[in-house]
Formats: sequence, C-alpha cells, structure tokens
Amino acid sequence: MDDEQRCAKTDEASDHEPDKEDESCCDVFPFMQLPDDMRGRALEYLLSASEAYHDPWASAKRVPYSAAASLDALLFHARDIKTVCKAVARLVRLMERRAANPTAWLRGLWGITNPNYGARKQRSRADVLEDCRERAQIAAHANLVAEMCERLTLACDESRDLVVQMPKGWSQKRKDAVRKLPNEERWAHIRVRSQEEVKRVSPIERLALENVLDSTAQNFGWSFAQHSWTLRVTSVSLVYRGATEGDELVDADDAAYDMVDRRLEQFFGAETLRSEHWIQAWANGGDEACGSTISLESARDQQWAHDESRPPVTRIRDVRYGLEHYNGRKPDTIELTHDGSEYVPIQYIGTIDIRFKSDARASPQTPGDDEDPEKPFAPPYYFIGPVSSVQWKGRARVKTRAVFKVEGACLEEGHLFVELVPGVFDAHLYCTVAGLS
Repeated sequence: MDDEQRCAKTDEASDHEPDKEDESCCDVFPFMQLPDDMRGRALEYLLSASEAYHDPWASAKRVPYSAAASLDALLFHARDIKTVCKAVARLVRLMERRAANPTAWLRGLWGITNPNYGARKQRSRADVLEDCRERAQIAAHANLVAEMCERLTLACDESRDLVVQMPKGWSQKRKDAVRKLPNEERWAHIRVRSQEEVKRVSPIERLALENVLDSTAQNFGWSFAQHSWTLRVTSVSLVYRGATEGDELVDADDAAYDMVDRRLEQFFGAETLRSEHWIQAWANGGDEACGSTISLESARDQQWAHDESRPPVTRIRDVRYGLEHYNGRKPDTIELTHDGSEYVPIQYIGTIDIRFKSDARASPQTPGDDEDPEKPFAPPYYFIGPVSSVQWKGRARVKTRAVFKVEGACLEEGHLFVELVPGVFDAHLYCTVAGLS
C-alpha cells in the first residue's frame, strides 16, 4: 500500500468517526459479575411470559404485541442462551422448573392455568409445548384474517382523496398562490386518488380477495374451535330480547327478573356481584325527565340525574329511561359493571373459560339492511360456534346456550352472549381472547 492509498484510507476512516460520543451506544455491562439472584432475575425477563395488557398511552408506531412472536422469542432464548457459559446454563436449568417451561408459557401467554384441562393424567412437557405451538399458529392465522379484512375494507372503500399537484419546476411562491385559490378555480391542478393509491398498495380484485378471506376464516374458525380459550372480560351488560308491540319493547314481568337475579348469581357468584367492578346502585333519575340508567357513582361525579333526597335504584327491574324521550319504559340494555375512565382503563374484571363443540365453525355476520349483499365486503364480525360450555373462573361449569363472535378487523376482541332467561334476557360480555395475536 503506497502513501497515497494509506492517506485515502485514513481520511475515509476519519469521516466515519463521530465528533462526539454516540449516545445510542453504551459500555458492555458486566453481567457475569452480578450476584446469582440478580442474574437469575435478568434471565427470567428473557425466559418467562406474563399477561399482556393494552397500553392506551402506547405510540401507534410501536410494533403491536403478538403472542405468536413472544413464543418464538421464548423458544429461541431457552434454546440458545445456555451456550453462553456453564454458570448461565445452570441458572437456566433451575428456571426451567418453574418460570421457563411450557406450562408457565401456556399460563402467561394464553391464561391457561390447568394444562391438563381436567384430565387425570399429567401431560408431558412435550405435549404442553406442542399445545403452545398450536396456539401460536392459530394466533398467527388470526393475524392473517385480520390483515385480509383490513385489506378488503380498503379495496371496497369508494371514497376519493383530492390532492393538489403542480409541476416541480414552479417556484414556491407560485405554488402557494395556487393553494390559496378557491376549489372551483384550481381544478386543473387537482388529482383524484383512490384509497389504495393513498396507502400506496396495489389494486386488487375484490371478489377474489373475498373468496380467499372466506376460506382463510373458515380454516381459522375450525382450528380455533379445537381448543378451549380464556376470555378476559372487560364489562358486562344485560340485554333484553323480549316481545315487541309495533316498534316498542314490552317490559318483562317480575318472574323474568327474578330468574335473571338467580341466574346472574349462579353464573358469576354472589361474591363477584358484590365486587368493586359491579354496579351496586343506579341513579334515581333526579326529576321525572331523567332516567336511571347510569350508575350512582357516575351520576354523583357528573352531578346529574340523581336526587340525594331520595334513595338510589338498587334493583335491575327498577331501572328505567326518562319520561322526556322514552316515556319511562325499561331499557333494552343495562350496564352491570363500571367502565374504566379515560386515564385509568379497566384491564379486565374476570375471566371466562370457553369451549366449543366438535362441529364448531366460523361464519361471517350477514351485511346490514343498508348494504348491498351482492357487493364484496369485509365482515365486521365472525360467529364461532356452536359453544359447548362457558365457565366464569372460580365457578362451576355451566351448560347454557351461548353465542360468541369476534371482530373481523381484530379477532382478539370478542363478544359473548350468555342466555339467562330463554328468549328474554342475555348477559353480554365484552372480552378479549387471551393470546390471539
């Protein structure tokens, strides 16, 4: 290497040297100098799984949580981290007895506390690990269905964006003058773009995508129904499905409300119904024009719809709409649990174990009356059923008629309708499917 080449290489290296220390880099952490218990806690972060919660403050740019990706990371760490050194391998083997094993992953990622599902024989580690792999595959399949629903929704969106576009050679002053013109005077510079052009995706044939989505959702529904799942319930409401006269609902009688009270206590348990998340009293409506459909706590916070000189409403059958707009009739939907505030959302108030019958399948929700059934569309919900049984955690399994559906754009979000009084009252549970992401 001559002097000229040596000088050129030196100049090139100096160009890459930062003027100041790169803040994104840090010194190597002396991990092996930590005490054994601290090293174990650090390794536990890489080898254990815990429940994932929705973070309302999370940035939209963050990678969304995925149970399937989490299992891949856990398997990778459990396999390769033992090769670091003997001391680390020894700690990992100790952790595999409690926090870094398939049973713990099944509990952390999918909320399954009993990996044997009530069977007398203890399942082997290989069987539980295979269960984790199958659930991760189903979660990845659910992500595919959600992506295809979103893509079909975009393709069916017939709205157009109007964009002002001018020659690149124009000066900035001339461009600003065009933008200040009224719309009718700048049509020569307006370009019309479809939603696919706005999102920079290729146009697709909608009918073909609908057929592919339908078959993909059918495969997902069949594999999903082969397992029991944990539903994390965020709120519960009572839905009235009684008879109507004309366009008005006919109020249920006292016998139906007595049965509702018994069935709620049978399904959820008296202790659950008395917990802090459940509404114990509703506002009394204040004057006659106000209704009593909001909780007593909400009414006091808003200083509305409650008269402190009169007792609150404590029975579901006494909850009514106001006289001003609804003639004081009973509502068709009553919230039974408190909603989380904008700043302190409720993660979940309890869990449901749901199981499906062997012939359960996924079927799309039919389009509404305002939609053309002949046109392709992304189903807003998929019904998965028939349901075999549902069980509130800590209670006995109840054989009852139930309907379960998940949102098409986010299959993790679901709705469970549990029949309380046949043909009259259902409990509507808003929930998320643990690990379906």
